[in-house]
Amino acid sequence: MMRIVDEHVFPFLRQMGEEGSSYGTHMKDARLGLRLIENR
Repeated sequence: MMRIVDEHVFPFLRQMGEEGSSYGTHMKDARLGLRLIENR
């Protein structure tokens, strides 16, 4: 599922923003990332 989100959903979201719009500016280089947190 993560691959689908990374390869299909995020490119779609990046393309939704018009050039020069606030959304487009913030999403142009958006990538899916996860950070693992250790239990102590």
